Amino acid sequence: MANPADVALILSRTSFFPTQARVQELSAMDWNQVVAMVVDQAARPQVGVPPLKNIYLSSEFDDYIAFTNFEIQRLADPSLGLGDRMLWFWHGLLTSSWDKVFETGLLVRQHQLLAKYALGNFRHLMYQLTVDAAMVFYLDLAFSRATAPNENYAREVMELFMLGRGNYTQDDVKAAALGFAGFTISGYPQTGGATYNPDNLQVQFDGSGAYAGPLNYLGQSLQMDGGRTQYQKIIDAILNLSPSPGVYTCAEYIVTRLFRYFVHSDPDPATITSLATTFRNSNYEILPVLSALFRLPDFLTSRGARARQPMETILLIVAGFGARLSNFDFFWSYLFVTGQQPFNPPNVAGWPLDDRWLSASQVLARANMASTGYNGAGKKLIKQLRKSKDPVTLALNAMSIYNASDATIAVMTQAAATQSDPQARGRLLLTLAALSPEFALS
Repeated sequence: MANPADVALILSRTSFFPTQARVQELSAMDWNQVVAMVVDQAARPQVGVPPLKNIYLSSEFDDYIAFTNFEIQRLADPSLGLGDRMLWFWHGLLTSSWDKVFETGLLVRQHQLLAKYALGNFRHLMYQLTVDAAMVFYLDLAFSRATAPNENYAREVMELFMLGRGNYTQDDVKAAALGFAGFTISGYPQTGGATYNPDNLQVQFDGSGAYAGPLNYLGQSLQMDGGRTQYQKIIDAILNLSPSPGVYTCAEYIVTRLFRYFVHSDPDPATITSLATTFRNSNYEILPVLSALFRLPDFLTSRGARARQPMETILLIVAGFGARLSNFDFFWSYLFVTGQQPFNPPNVAGWPLDDRWLSASQVLARANMASTGYNGAGKKLIKQLRKSKDPVTLALNAMSIYNASDATIAVMTQAAATQSDPQARGRLLLTLAALSPEFALS
């Protein structure tokens, strides 16, 4: 049988909130069965279509809020798992933002694209993302011509999306910009304030703006034919880099990002080499890497090594308190305050994975959310806490904490003793669990 603390760990990393029932269910299996079910059998996200007004300009912010609400409500489904967690990993890595794109319908389409490839093939994901309308808007490919190439996407596809800083030159940026030139966007609404169909906004290829001729890119000789799909040669050239001393390839970069997101911030070089080899050998399929990653010895020793991000926090607090998401002003009072607005990352680098999520302002925002949870805690859970012989452990488990320190247990036990009302005691214990170090560090 699997250790419940280990099960809670893998569920906290592969979903947005582990339920007690799910932890109990998987704890009856052995560890290999748990990983097979949670990782190897993970399902592709089904993101759906949010209700948008599609009124050009005048309601774009309303549509953005509607999309955000729709997605958070969708993620509150306890049956979701690694596919949806990977969807948000890609959104934080292959970024576009509403405040630049300003067309919610295009962000919906990009989200559907990321969902399609969330557990699929990275090469095909990059092919499609490069000519995705939201990305073409966001990194200015719509204004790039061979006679005046825009370098934004050419730089970021290497620096942030596929290689990392220091693994290319400015000449490589210039060459890639030529290879990506020639795309435009058509189908804009003709009248401001009118209803429009965002599906009419489409990326078009204008051969007159494309480059035809030789390119020297990342040490490889490429021949551009001036056709619509020639940009794929740039993506392929990045993926075709061979590992060698001093050469950091796309495989190493992506698996490092995955390791730091799902495990901890300081991967061993040999581990990265092994995962990168798996990635290349699978022709850049994502799921084989994840299957290997969650079976690493490092994973089970990484408990408490990763700061929980705001989107994870709000969903776990709502689930842990047995509350209703509708009772929380989760966008303005929490996600906006903490700086993790869905579909609107602060810059092209996405949201950081460092300890800034543990700052005093983050703790205060989490306390405010826990206070809301206190008032809206579910009656069923409060009843269970009232009748429990060990309400401290039950409250911790509700927040997916199965490895609380003696200090945390002591604080919660002492606090419980100050409450004569069983309902108030249960709510207080849930609140303290949500404010514990073990909650902040998943």
